[in-house]
Amino acid sequence: MWLWRPAAGCLRCVSRRNPPRSHPQRTVSWWIHYVVIGGRRSDAAHVLEALGFHQPGQRISEQSSLLLNHLAKAGRLAIFGPEELIHDSSNPPITLHDPTGPTPWSAPAQLRLFRSVTPIFPTLRLGHRILGRLSPKKQFPGSWRANANCATHNRVCALEIGIPIDYENGKRMRLLEDHGVCLSSCLDYWEDDLVLQALQRNLILAPELYGSPWFLRDDEFPKLARIHNLTRSYRDILVNALFLPDQTYGSNAVSRGDRKTRIVTLTNPTWNPVTRTVTLDESIGLGSGGPYDVRRLHPSEEILGQFKKGDTVEIVIPAFRSYALLVSTNPSREPGVSGCSYEVVRDVPGKPAIIKLLGMPGTTATVRLPAQPRTFANASLDGKPAPELLQGKSRTISFPGNALKQPWYRKLNDLTPVDVPADAESLYEATCFAANNNAMEIRSKFRSGPTAIRQVKAARDAFFGQKLLVERGAWDRYLFDDDLTTYFRVMNGPIWGGALRIDMGAPTRIDKLIFRPSVS
Repeated sequence: MWLWRPAAGCLRCVSRRNPPRSHPQRTVSWWIHYVVIGGRRSDAAHVLEALGFHQPGQRISEQSSLLLNHLAKAGRLAIFGPEELIHDSSNPPITLHDPTGPTPWSAPAQLRLFRSVTPIFPTLRLGHRILGRLSPKKQFPGSWRANANCATHNRVCALEIGIPIDYENGKRMRLLEDHGVCLSSCLDYWEDDLVLQALQRNLILAPELYGSPWFLRDDEFPKLARIHNLTRSYRDILVNALFLPDQTYGSNAVSRGDRKTRIVTLTNPTWNPVTRTVTLDESIGLGSGGPYDVRRLHPSEEILGQFKKGDTVEIVIPAFRSYALLVSTNPSREPGVSGCSYEVVRDVPGKPAIIKLLGMPGTTATVRLPAQPRTFANASLDGKPAPELLQGKSRTISFPGNALKQPWYRKLNDLTPVDVPADAESLYEATCFAANNNAMEIRSKFRSGPTAIRQVKAARDAFFGQKLLVERGAWDRYLFDDDLTTYFRVMNGPIWGGALRIDMGAPTRIDKLIFRPSVS
């Protein structure tokens, strides 16, 4: 399932500063973004007013509740807000918020609201975070969630979210959703984040996206599709979780599956690669006697080999990454190549499968095709026919570039103390001024570069053409666009009572500087 809510993430990210959570004049319509009735979008305030839900804290009438329930069962109504609070197990989601109290999504307020409406909606089930000890922050690196320690990328904080805990009994639990993985900002290693949401925490609506997926690079969309397809393929057994001991597998390690197939997810939130030893037996939930086909699903994919029950497999988790391991006695349902790492670019029935082979520059690999879940008529390598691969034979390939003389991940140098330079204040000032203060979506645009996908280009054009960007002053290009009605600001409020910066391009002697107010 791909549940994607574009509005909230975009507005929050572009606005750069969120409104206070306990504003005394906030209304229900702020918390409930919009209502869809019969496929048409309508203003939430008008619809709720027509249903008798006027003021914050007011309980919805029984008559209005019955109407909502009827419309939901008919598939004619869905109310979406920033916090999907209550869901009917068989109907479209209905969001009801209790905006009273210091934080509208606090556990006591949510539980009070849930208990007040369950007599009217007997089929309702607990939704997002009501009983879970998840951080109140969304999966939005840089705005809602940030690293607790220095790391190589912004999404390291996602490695340590862990499994939600039930408030009442202290046990681990499976939630409905957690807003999804944000694809609007800090995009490096977003796939680690999504793998954990789908395969480790395995939320009911996972994989779930939040924000603007069109900011990904064109070569990243196959990985996005691959994670979704893997989750769908194994969804029936992913619900069975076995939590693995921290001392052996590290924190938040989980094995999901049945007695024949397990997917083990691990994390490494440290500065150095770590080696973990996985034992192929009952300790990870296996029950059959093997042999086991063992494959890495992430990061990148690789066939690690065939093993017997009780064997151990040593795996290396790169620094600040997540890891997913597939162990199964069943015939593999995944396409693959033995001999090197690879990425499944396309695996769609009725179309040729495309697999990208991966290797370090200047290295060679001997590859072959093991038994595949589909029957193929021909094979090609770099656009040239390779019929021997379908006959079980191998082919030696070379990866272009110069071989590395040292490991690619290594310590570069030690930092040594130096004297404070005389112009330290100027250097600091220049560094602050040179720092990128654009909205995060703007930075994502330049990170991912141009796109050749027509739909992605149209979505980007629509996003960057919206009036809100100009009103928020969230893009530094408005500084010098020859338009006196646009501006760029680092914050919504004044900076230290006001600040002016002018870039003349070179040192310039000024005799007189005149400011004129714009004429409306």
